[in-house]
Amino acid sequence: MKKKFRFIVLFIVIAIIFISVDSFASSDFHIFSVTRTKETETIEINLNIPVIIGFNNKIIQKKYNKIIRNDIFDFSVKAQKEVDEYRKEALKHNFPFHQCSIFVDYKVYKKEKGFLSMVIEFYKFTGGAHGITELKSYNIDMSKGMILTLSDYLKRVEIDKAHINNIIENKIDNEPDKYFSGKMKFKSVGDDQGFYLKENKLIVFFQLYEIAPYASGFPEFVIPLKKYK
Repeated sequence: MKKKFRFIVLFIVIAIIFISVDSFASSDFHIFSVTRTKETETIEINLNIPVIIGFNNKIIQKKYNKIIRNDIFDFSVKAQKEVDEYRKEALKHNFPFHQCSIFVDYKVYKKEKGFLSMVIEFYKFTGGAHGITELKSYNIDMSKGMILTLSDYLKRVEIDKAHINNIIENKIDNEPDKYFSGKMKFKSVGDDQGFYLKENKLIVFFQLYEIAPYASGFPEFVIPLKKYK
């Protein structure tokens, strides 16, 4: 009787495991973080790496995980070389050396129906008055296996680039002191301009110094979407 009972319990446990695995494999993908840290007298490194899991097409999943990982590691390696140069110059000319920093973090704005929209923040301080941050957007159609540029996405939702430019120009006209004028003023969004999707909105953003002074940060412009394909 005890052996039969144990067999039934074992059968139920195995069944639950198989059901859970099958349910996970067929569900939409998920994002989890892998953190890499290092600290020495010269540098502090903190890389928060997003990893896609659970997507049913493992080839596509592996492809985009590799792209994201390589972007982060390439940034870190390049920044560490800049730190090495900064330290060499400090020793050579006998001026103060300050510990440098490399940070990477991310934020997911949309994750549904096989579509991922997130922004990765790349920060480095490798000497100078202050550090510098760059934002990079990743808008990935997992179901079709492609990263969308702004131009690609505008075609999908049937929005003309001129419409986007008009919204941006109107906001700049209302707050002219926050943006560059003359030769450096805003002219048009690029085909590969940074953007992300949040709720039913398209948010277009610019890098530091791209269309505005450092104090203005990363200018963002919100474009309401009537439909999303």
